[in-house]
Amino acid sequence: MDLEELKKINEVFYATKGHLFPAGYSLHEMRVVYGHYFKRLWGNHERLTNCREEFEEVWANRTTWLHEIED
Repeated sequence: MDLEELKKINEVFYATKGHLFPAGYSLHEMRVVYGHYFKRLWGNHERLTNCREEFEEVWANRTTWLHEIED
């Protein structure tokens, strides 16, 4: 997983839950949750647009934990 994929997955999670993924999630768990939340947001696609600015601020101030993610 690269940083762009991690950001995309976290953006969908943020649009649904209002925070980033907790650090303890595995890559597999993140992808499974992403799939479910993507479907959930499908009919509410403006949610991603409406929270993008807030997400970008949270993402910019996150603690990077990419190296801790396991497949």
